[in-house]
Amino acid sequence: MPVTDRREEIIQAAIELAQKEGPKAATVRAVAQHVGIGASTLRYYFPTQSDLGRAVAERLISSATPDLNIRDSSQPPHERLAECMIQFLPPSDQSVDAVVSAWVAQMARLLDPQSGEGPAQMLSRLYEVGLGRITGWLQVLADEGHIDEADIPRAVSLLSASCDGLMFQLGAKKLSLDEAKEHVTWLSSTVLQSKNH
Repeated sequence: MPVTDRREEIIQAAIELAQKEGPKAATVRAVAQHVGIGASTLRYYFPTQSDLGRAVAERLISSATPDLNIRDSSQPPHERLAECMIQFLPPSDQSVDAVVSAWVAQMARLLDPQSGEGPAQMLSRLYEVGLGRITGWLQVLADEGHIDEADIPRAVSLLSASCDGLMFQLGAKKLSLDEAKEHVTWLSSTVLQSKNH
């Protein structure tokens, strides 16, 4: 089997195990057994548990937050950035409660010292990959001259923190999903205006 196919098979098996039995279940041994290979063979593709976890996190976040139209320079840059950032919010009014509940549960696991390293590490990886997605989108816009590269880390932090805060406000019913999307659009415009100041 080609390397890329085996890698994909391993990542998919890890995702399936984590979804079925929780993040702690996706150990190197369990994933190897699920794929039908030895742990040493799996380690050829992913030398450490952390490498495997990062690949899983990248797959989950990348599939949930595609680049959409970020590279379409015929559209206004703030609209392209907002479109990408809005993917971090619930997709519909009907899903707000379920998505916010899942998000709160994840944050609680991340902050709970009793949860152990497995869930906390996975959530930390997912968060890091999410930050990487935002960085990549802003880099595209920096390459087009819409934001200074030096401002990207600050913009990533601000955009990410704002989405987290909006999730709390959605959960507390302090604003609607449409209002949250308007805030993201406004913030995306504001972040890109910093180039002009």
